[in-house]
Amino acid sequence: MSRLVHIASLVVHHREDACAVIDTLLGERRDAELALRERNRSIVLCEADSDSALMQVVDALQALPGIHAVNLVHHHAEDAESLDQEISP
Repeated sequence: MSRLVHIASLVVHHREDACAVIDTLLGERRDAELALRERNRSIVLCEADSDSALMQVVDALQALPGIHAVNLVHHHAEDAESLDQEISP
């Protein structure tokens, strides 16, 4: 049985002065990265082995000072083997 890979995008609403703590947290994690930032809103992409691991990213972001809300925008789970297959044009 192959493992699932969970991929999610999050919109993080925050004070402008919270950017540094968000960047620090994401720099310490291997399962999340900043995709885009616009003043008081950041888009974070996550890739993890389980939905509970994705929720740990959400919880860690929500615990930071200056965070207003963390919203899950998209969540997709797919077999890791199928993600490794080449796609023909």
